[in-house]
Order: sequence, then C-alpha cells, then structure tokens
Amino acid sequence: MPFFDTHTHLDYLQQFTGEPLSQLIDNAKQADVQKILVVAVKEADFKTIQNMTALFPDNLCYGLGLHPLYIQEHAENDLILLEQALKNRDANCMAVAEIGLERTIPDLLTDELWAKQCHFFESQLYLAKQFNLPVNIHSRKTHDQIFTFLKHIPLSKLGVVHGFSGSYAQAKRFVDLGYKIGVGGTITYERANKNSSSNREVAA
Repeated sequence: MPFFDTHTHLDYLQQFTGEPLSQLIDNAKQADVQKILVVAVKEADFKTIQNMTALFPDNLCYGLGLHPLYIQEHAENDLILLEQALKNRDANCMAVAEIGLERTIPDLLTDELWAKQCHFFESQLYLAKQFNLPVNIHSRKTHDQIFTFLKHIPLSKLGVVHGFSGSYAQAKRFVDLGYKIGVGGTITYERANKNSSSNREVAA
C-alpha cells in the first residue's frame, strides 16, 4: 500500500545527513512512501523548501508556516511574509504547515510567549482559511486548546494533527471535526501504550 508522509523536515534531514536529496527520496520509495510533504518551521526556510521540492515535484510537495518551537524568533512581519508567500504560491504548495501550540518547553510558557503562540496559531489558521489550504498541526500538551481554536475557526480544507499523543476522547473530537490523526515514530516506544491504544480505537 503506498503511503503519503504528511509531515517531514526533509530540508533539515538532508543538512544533517549530507545525503543527496535523490537518495532520501529513493529511501522513502523503498518503504512505499510515494509522496512527501516537507513542512517549514520559520520564514527563513521558505525559499529553501520551495526550491527543494521543485526538483522532485512528483515526489515532494510543501507547506509554509511558522512553528511554535521558534516563537521567540518569529516577528510580526513573518506573518506578513507568510501571507505574501501563500498568495504567490505555486501548485506544489499543499498546506499551511507547520503550525500549532507547544507546552512542554518551560522557556516558552511565559504569559507573553504563550499569548504570542496563540496569536501566531490563530493568525495562521485564518491564512489557511483565506487561501483554502489544509493545515499540519503541532500539538504537545495542547490538544484541548488546539481543539478550541479549530472549532472557532472552521476551515473548508482541514488537515492533520501530526504525531498525536493524546487520549482517545481527544482524538475523537478532532476526527469528529473532520481532521486526521497523524501517527509518528513515538507509537513504537514501549511507554506509548496510551497513544497506541488511542490510535487503534480511532482507526476501528
């Protein structure tokens, strides 16, 4: 069965491994992954990802977004640049990604930075709505908050909550809204019983 990997940072993987992009794509094909979405984390990545995916349009597509882990770096102008990039996007741009909320990093949990996270997430949901694009969502210890935003800002094209690690009840709420649940590598961890159980129940 062919797979579509809805969440990769192939640009950073290539930098880390030094492998040719063609080899990374061949590796994916050997695992029956036929299509790969490369997602951005900050504005400085946009052009790199656009150029990378243009080399292999049959195998690669991309999403543009501002990741919550980099909220200290993001400037308000980055939202303007993101809007411009989405307005001028080519056919290979498939999503607003990667966006979301993060509550596992203590340094990001000040009142100011949490408010900034919420502002950037909400703004990017509205951009997805404006440009009729799905979203790829990062959510760590924020499933309930994410759900509130998604319910408040209904999108015509929905998307994926990637690497889901919550309960069945939380997963079902996303699925009932029309979102997909992304299964990440953590499902293979021995301690991931709750996660594995949630995924099995949702798939049933």
